Amino acid sequence: MFYNLYIMSLSNINGLNIDAALKNCGSEKLLLQMLSDFQLSIEAKSNEIEDLFENKNYSDFRIKVHALKSTSRLIGALELSELAETLEHAAQIEDLAAIQLKTPSLLALYRSFSEILKDYIQTDNSEKEKDIISIDTFNDLTEKLVTGIEEYDYTTLENVQKELGQYELPLDFYPIYDKIVSCINNVDFQGLSDLLPEIKVIKEGDCK
Repeated sequence: MFYNLYIMSLSNINGLNIDAALKNCGSEKLLLQMLSDFQLSIEAKSNEIEDLFENKNYSDFRIKVHALKSTSRLIGALELSELAETLEHAAQIEDLAAIQLKTPSLLALYRSFSEILKDYIQTDNSEKEKDIISIDTFNDLTEKLVTGIEEYDYTTLENVQKELGQYELPLDFYPIYDKIVSCINNVDFQGLSDLLPEIKVIKEGDCK
């Protein structure tokens, strides 16, 4: 399938920098997948940010806007990314006035992408055959996964999740993989840390 017409149409969307998005994602195909994933998660993740804001839980609020900063930058939503970065810093230094002032704007801008990106949701759910992951690739990606968890690097974790999703994985990895994906999607670093011993055991073994 050729994606160039979709990519060309993206240049007409206000608030997206397509050159930056293609550079960050590395390919047109991955960009379209990221746009779809981003759109589908807006309602749940914006509600999470709003709940944390209203409950004055600024510690977890900072973690959520940090994740939004990374994912919005990945798809070229640079204004949204910059606003999320501003709020991340405000939460870090406990600038409550800035948080109160700018959070409604962030939520409005974030939620506006639900309508803007609705035509870019990938609805083809037909099962496609995946290549079996090689031992070297599996070891490389699990090494990056461990590093991302240990360094609290959400961007690395999301990139590893996307790459792993392109392959048929070792059978003994699937049960923990589902937990990893859930933790990454929910920015649950504690859950990921709890999974580290299992990940390291599988990493040190052989692909089966």
